[in-house]
Amino acid sequence: MSLSRYAPPREIDRPAGPPPFGNRALPFVFTIFALLVAVPLGVKGMTAGIIAASFIAMCILLFVLGLEMLGTCIVVVAMFFAPMTAMVLPGASFVTVSDAAVVGGFMLLFPSVIRKHLWVPWQFAIGSLIFFIVACISSFMVPVPLSSLDLTMRVTAATILLPLAFVWWAPRGKLLFWLVAAYPIGQVFNVTYAVIEGPTIGNGRYRGLTEQPTAFGYASLLAICALPFIAARLPQGRRWIVIPAGAILGYGIWISGSRASLLVLLVLVVMFPLLEKSIKAAGFVALLGIVGVAMFQQILQQNNGSNALARLLGSGGAGGSDEARLEGLAAAFKVFQKSPIIGNGFEYDTFLAHNIYMQVLTCVGVIGFVGFMLILWAFAIPLFTAKAPYRLLAYPAVAYIVVGPITPNLGSRYVGIMLAISFVAATIGRMGVDDVVEDDDEDEPEPLPPRHAAGLTRRA
Repeated sequence: MSLSRYAPPREIDRPAGPPPFGNRALPFVFTIFALLVAVPLGVKGMTAGIIAASFIAMCILLFVLGLEMLGTCIVVVAMFFAPMTAMVLPGASFVTVSDAAVVGGFMLLFPSVIRKHLWVPWQFAIGSLIFFIVACISSFMVPVPLSSLDLTMRVTAATILLPLAFVWWAPRGKLLFWLVAAYPIGQVFNVTYAVIEGPTIGNGRYRGLTEQPTAFGYASLLAICALPFIAARLPQGRRWIVIPAGAILGYGIWISGSRASLLVLLVLVVMFPLLEKSIKAAGFVALLGIVGVAMFQQILQQNNGSNALARLLGSGGAGGSDEARLEGLAAAFKVFQKSPIIGNGFEYDTFLAHNIYMQVLTCVGVIGFVGFMLILWAFAIPLFTAKAPYRLLAYPAVAYIVVGPITPNLGSRYVGIMLAISFVAATIGRMGVDDVVEDDDEDEPEPLPPRHAAGLTRRA
């Protein structure tokens, strides 16, 4: 079925009787449970009181919005907070606000999602099975299996389960637009907060509400990768909005001092006009190049030499960082040689390699690496198979693949949530016979009233 062809509404035969339990009774059951929990919590202190108030607010929203709408809103909020990895739940430093929102949102969406058709590319299906099975086998062969299994589940959640949940949910139309837009909006807020807060003491790099400057820069890169799709979906008169947003996000990469993010951004800026065959984009890139060359020295000295370009050229303590990365890479390669076929399980030390491909080879060996590459191919395949503008959603996955040799972002959920968006583009139009994209701003114009249409008819 063509993605752009209008699909008339169809009559759906619904069985007589009351609606399913999950549609009508579940909000009441959840409300009663929430109130029973909220009353004891409210008298135990400030943190418990906040949790209790959140439960009560959730109950009210459940009555007002319903399960599906509330779950949708919570997942959009999760996209907004995804770049802010330093915002964690009290008493659970490894669970971010975005993680909790994703879990809560999909719990509410479960009754509607479970009834939908699911289709995934064969590369993802086979790659996921290979990767997970090998990861479990290698984890049981290490001295401390529980530690390796814990990291296995974290990597699996970000690389497999999160994209799978988004694909099964199948957001389309305006919902997909706002899901994509929420991530750069959140990172624009994060960059603004970072500028107000100031740099990290000691190295002059900024991190905002992200756990570290490198992740702060990479979140800005992923947010920039979402802007082409946003611009394509906006009306012609509003597309200028992405220009100041892109400038703020680019400045976020700059003040983060992340050389990897800057380098990949430059690569993508050069690749984009070629892949999209856009003369306008090529002219814009040429203009940026001219301005950059003309102001090179002034730009290089900004942020006291701790900006991303200065560090890329060797300043700002980059030498020590290079040595640490090379040592970590050499150590990971030695571990890989011990068990090159199925790997040595997931260990925190292997993440010092700052190379996701070396990390995968070390942890799950060559067999698991093949599965991992099939997964990445499934994320990036929309660039070649999807129709415009949905092919533009592949750029976050492309950025992840390109930056892989110089970053340790294996299992990062703020990355996985954008890989999920790229994966959604790979399934558009294939999630059953009713999977028709709703292009609200690309609808055909309404027919003229009869009297006006008659005036346009050529008289004999």
